[in-house]
Amino acid sequence: MSARNIEKKAIGTPTRGRFDSFATKIQIPKSDEVSSKTDDDDYDRLSAGDSKESMEATILTKGRGRMGKGKFMKDTLPPMLDTTIVNRRTFRFLSGAGSTIQTTVENLLAIPGMIASVGTTAYTIASTVRVHSIKIWVAAGGLASVYWGAGDGYSKDSSEVSTLPLGITKTGCMVFKPDAKTDLANFWMNAAQASAIAFYMSSTQGSIVDLDMSWTESNAFAPTLIAGYTGMTTGNMYRPGLNGPTGTYVQQSNVPI
Repeated sequence: MSARNIEKKAIGTPTRGRFDSFATKIQIPKSDEVSSKTDDDDYDRLSAGDSKESMEATILTKGRGRMGKGKFMKDTLPPMLDTTIVNRRTFRFLSGAGSTIQTTVENLLAIPGMIASVGTTAYTIASTVRVHSIKIWVAAGGLASVYWGAGDGYSKDSSEVSTLPLGITKTGCMVFKPDAKTDLANFWMNAAQASAIAFYMSSTQGSIVDLDMSWTESNAFAPTLIAGYTGMTTGNMYRPGLNGPTGTYVQQSNVPI
């Protein structure tokens, strides 16, 4: 074909950045207007008016370069959006007793907050949770221990214990982390494991416990119904303790972390 006109036309709205594509408009003359010449020089000298009855077609070609005159961003669709909101925060608790407690998945789901439906039940705002670490500042001369619950029973029998000698008045922070491969608390947990024990913990009365955890706000999974509390006002939000409605580890929600 010796007679055709090529016109480049940018697609999209000019923006800062790089351009990835532009449209090339090709004018194709009718068959009776096509010359037998194939010389490249003749082809380059043809003007847009040489073929008045030609057909037009637009194709998409690609190019790369920095923004400049005549360069545009290509048209794209919005990126995929994850509609589930994920949060991470450290929650602080004060130990009211030195006995060993057990924290279930249901207890963890309630910690970020729950909305009272009636005086004794509430719905969690969290749909799934996972634990990153537990930090304990033990009262002087005290002891702290954490035993992580196993995921489906695949966990070594182990327990971490740290003690402070008598006479020590300044205590250090003891850090406990779930095993990345075997401990249930390391994985995302939901209401299907509500009664499963995420961990056992013991610390001297007066100890401070910081729980570093992530949670998702209810989206694909429905909120969990929590029962056993008393005196709640319908519609109000409550943040319970570390070990349920009768727990001895009270959440210090007014303490900045």
